Amino acid sequence: MPVPATVHVLTLYAQFLSRSFKSVDSIKNYLSSVRYLHLLLDLEYPQFEAFHLRLVLRGLCRIKAHCQKQALPITPHILLQIYKKLDMNSAYDATIWCLFLHAFFLMFRKSNLVPDSISTFDHNKQLCRDSIIFDCKRKLLLISVKWSKTIQFGERELLIPLVSIPDSPLCPVQAFLNMKSLVCTSDKSPAYCFIKHKLCVPVTYRQFQTILRQLITEIGLDACSYSTHSFRRGGASWAFAAEVPTELIQLYGDWKSDAYKRYLKFSLDDKISVAEKMTAHISDVLL
Repeated sequence: MPVPATVHVLTLYAQFLSRSFKSVDSIKNYLSSVRYLHLLLDLEYPQFEAFHLRLVLRGLCRIKAHCQKQALPITPHILLQIYKKLDMNSAYDATIWCLFLHAFFLMFRKSNLVPDSISTFDHNKQLCRDSIIFDCKRKLLLISVKWSKTIQFGERELLIPLVSIPDSPLCPVQAFLNMKSLVCTSDKSPAYCFIKHKLCVPVTYRQFQTILRQLITEIGLDACSYSTHSFRRGGASWAFAAEVPTELIQLYGDWKSDAYKRYLKFSLDDKISVAEKMTAHISDVLL
């Protein structure tokens, strides 16, 4: 692409990209990369706000109407079914189970839970054993996060509690204590790891995804409809169903924007209750 790019070239580029992408947002991301190239080369870029380019993008939005496919949420019922497939006396299964429960109740992004590969584990980004503190007096866990998608420069610390659920296999506190007793390792080790050839090995993202889909298949569900993001969505959805204020859900899950609202679905009963309250108010006021 010749630089500085003209409006005509940018509109042609947008149309070219539309052949490959379903979402216009993806096209805009690629156009943004061209904009950054202009910035790096100290070139002007007023053409990116040009009327003709905005008109083309608007037209593409109409032509390529796209509803983003979301992974289905993990629910407590699904977790209970998965639990029955695992052996809590196995160090590996106990680690996976703890990871699953923490992913659900913490609503964390996968980048805070597991690395992409063994070699890319970063104790400043992924949770370590010393990031999780057990408060024996209050029977809860305190999870400290100093880096995330919204905390890039250590400007704040996210401290999230996990409380116990007595006599329940879904207890995130007991799952952690069980994993810790079976996988003994140092405080700087990955929070979710296992011992392989006498070495501490973190659960990787690929393992996380693969094991989840294997277990989803074993309990009779469509594995293609679920991903590791299903825990984050499931936790937010469950909190919403439990009538947790949306502001607290946003804080708990470390959402900087309102993107979390895409996960919050109103049931038909909820919608009926809205209609009933509206009609009841009319009756109170007018009759």
